[in-house]
Amino acid sequence: MTADNSRSIRESLKRLFHIPLGDSSHDMNIWRRDLINFIITMTAVIVLPINYVITFPSYIKNGQFELIIIDVLLLSLFIFHLLSRGRTFFRHGYVWLIVLYLLTLFFYHDLGPNGVRPAWFVLTSVFFILFYGLKAIPSALILNILLLSGLYLSADAQNPFWAPVLQAPLREFIVYVANLNGLILVTTSSVALLISRFNTTLIHRRDMLSDLESEKSKLAAANADLKSEIQQREKEVQARLRSELNFRNIFDSAINGIGIVDKSGKLIDVNRELLKISGYTKTEMVGMPVVDFISPTSIELIEDRMKEAVAGMNTAGSFKIQCLRKDGSAFPALIRGWTIKDPENRVNGLGFFLSDISRQETLQQEKRTLEKQLMHNQKMEAIGTLAGGIAHDFNNIITGIYGNSELALAFMDESTEQSRDFIRRSMEATNRARELVQQILKFSRRNDENFEIVRLLPIVEEVRSLMAATLPANIRISLDNRSAEDHILADSTQIHQIVMNLCTNAYHAMKEKGGSLDIILENIRYSHFVQTRTGQLDPGAYISLSIRDTGSGIKPEIVDRIFEPYFTTKAKNEGTGLGLSVTLGIIQNHRGGLNLSSSAGFGSEFQILLPLRTEVGSTEKKHEEPVPKGKNELVCIVDDEKNVVDLFDYYLSSSNYRTVCFTHPEEALEFMLENPSSVQLLITDQNMPDLMGIQLVRELRTSLEPGLKILMTTGYSDIVDSDNYGQFGIDALLEKPLNRSLFMKTVRALLDRE
Repeated sequence: MTADNSRSIRESLKRLFHIPLGDSSHDMNIWRRDLINFIITMTAVIVLPINYVITFPSYIKNGQFELIIIDVLLLSLFIFHLLSRGRTFFRHGYVWLIVLYLLTLFFYHDLGPNGVRPAWFVLTSVFFILFYGLKAIPSALILNILLLSGLYLSADAQNPFWAPVLQAPLREFIVYVANLNGLILVTTSSVALLISRFNTTLIHRRDMLSDLESEKSKLAAANADLKSEIQQREKEVQARLRSELNFRNIFDSAINGIGIVDKSGKLIDVNRELLKISGYTKTEMVGMPVVDFISPTSIELIEDRMKEAVAGMNTAGSFKIQCLRKDGSAFPALIRGWTIKDPENRVNGLGFFLSDISRQETLQQEKRTLEKQLMHNQKMEAIGTLAGGIAHDFNNIITGIYGNSELALAFMDESTEQSRDFIRRSMEATNRARELVQQILKFSRRNDENFEIVRLLPIVEEVRSLMAATLPANIRISLDNRSAEDHILADSTQIHQIVMNLCTNAYHAMKEKGGSLDIILENIRYSHFVQTRTGQLDPGAYISLSIRDTGSGIKPEIVDRIFEPYFTTKAKNEGTGLGLSVTLGIIQNHRGGLNLSSSAGFGSEFQILLPLRTEVGSTEKKHEEPVPKGKNELVCIVDDEKNVVDLFDYYLSSSNYRTVCFTHPEEALEFMLENPSSVQLLITDQNMPDLMGIQLVRELRTSLEPGLKILMTTGYSDIVDSDNYGQFGIDALLEKPLNRSLFMKTVRALLDRE
């Protein structure tokens, strides 16, 4: 037996108790085939072997060996059927029908009707119906009648042992055949009807399964589409969430405040910067009318702009408004709005950018203030330049007046004391005029700090003199010096400036009604720390400078603001508001203190406290030495003012000097170049037309031997001063006006210098 045959038998045995009734993959023919195969298999495996065990001994005993052969052939046929699965169902049906009918004839012939019984005819008919269905019933009945008729007729001819059974009357035979066929008809009809109904059920079930499979496929396709749509929706949701997250990150990280407003004017969203600017929390601000965030001064403007935006009008551009913080404080802001539209292009909300411009406004104000200060400084610089020019000419005039007065006094007879007194008064007047010019120059100059030990009283006296010369007649100024010691470490120019500022403020307070301006100096010693407006002062000795006026006083509500930069109560063009703030800074820089007492309508008093210094040099006056005489040296005098030239000429000529004088520097240069070794000393002015003093000096230093001594005298110069004259090739510098003694000593010292 081959491996394929063994496998086929095993498969048949596996299907022994498994009949795939109604399986969706089998039709009716497959079911009938499997049913027949099941019957054949059961017969071959169980029925025939049991039958053989029972019948073979009887067959052998009775010598019926042909029956044994037929049974063996039948078993072989069953086995052959089990092994030959490749044949079609209907071919199997033909073979088995022929075999069954032949076996029926054989058993009828051999055993007779009593041995075979009607079972073989019923079995044959049932198989017939199983193979060919309900339509095979007539054929099965006809075949059975023909078969029984043939057997009935052959019984007379052959006369077998069972012949007497069939040799009954024809009527009984017909009844027998009719009963048998009736039984077969009922049996086969039932089987056929059962098979038909079963077939219908199988078809219906197959159709249902097919429909279910179709629906399942549709559901699977729909499920796949739904799953794809869900995935797409999830992607869209994720993309939207990422977009919203990105928008929120950008929204909240913007450097400007951003707000979203609905059509009713309420805030529906704000970013962190707007919350930071306003001081509100998000819970407080969302849902709040936007006008609650706006100062009343700007509400009308905002409402107009919102109406224009909702109406579709162009509202591009930023504009300035005033906003309110949560604490009620107002601040300037720059706002720029835009419209929010729906897919139908209808406005359904507004958005805005808002920037707090408080810092920019402050910077702008500071810029304007600095511009004003620059203009003021430029004015002061112009005044200084003008003052310098005036001082130069004025000092030349004073020099002539003072020098000639000095000479007149020297030549007058001592018996004319009254005339000498008049000349002394004239000289004192020129000294006051000289001091006045120095004060003007000191006030107009901008010098670096130069701290040195100075006396406060002379500085205050200078200011008093200057103010007395400028104050109207209805304002009286007085100086009350109660101090025994007034030496301080200070920059005299800055001290002069603060005293001048306070006196000027006092003048403005009394300008309309007049009054008294009193300056008081006194010594104060503190044994404890003292609190002032500039801070805490250490214990020690101080000099107090009080400036008191009887003017309008200071209102209590602005007392603390008057020291702020650019704060002023004066009318336009009367002040910049810098005086008191500068005064406060200078006093602090000198480690001093400032106190203020004032009452509106009763005047003000400013008290300045400056630390006293005790390390003071000797103040003993030296006895005036006689004017030194010349040694017949030749001196060249150059000045554009003839009275100055004549005065210097007399000073020198009367003291044994030879002189050559010029009022035009070009002529002096020509003479000096023609006589390079004859002149021992050149005395020249600085500010002269056509050729300045330093230009004359430069030409001579370039062309002549270095032995020439040069003395420069000037009424005022913003180029040459006591610190830098040496770098211009000048040996000494004297400022006009000057007295005879200093002039002559300087000339002699230069000529005696190696």
